Amino acid sequence: MNNDEKYLHRVIHPRHIQIILDMDSRQARRELKEIRESLGKEEHQYIILKEFLKHSGLQLQSVLSLLGWGNT
Repeated sequence: MNNDEKYLHRVIHPRHIQIILDMDSRQARRELKEIRESLGKEEHQYIILKEFLKHSGLQLQSVLSLLGWGNT
């Protein structure tokens, strides 16, 4: 596992989506809900970074850089 892969299991919150996708809080909550539904998860279940990346098609390095995580 390289250094950045340790972030793949971090929980993604609406605030993270706001930063990554440059949207307001309501849009971010809606996006998170849509991801959760597409994965067949219930409302109380979390979405991790790995699932978000797969759903969005974004690259790990780009997201880590936007969030200020890791050595990017």
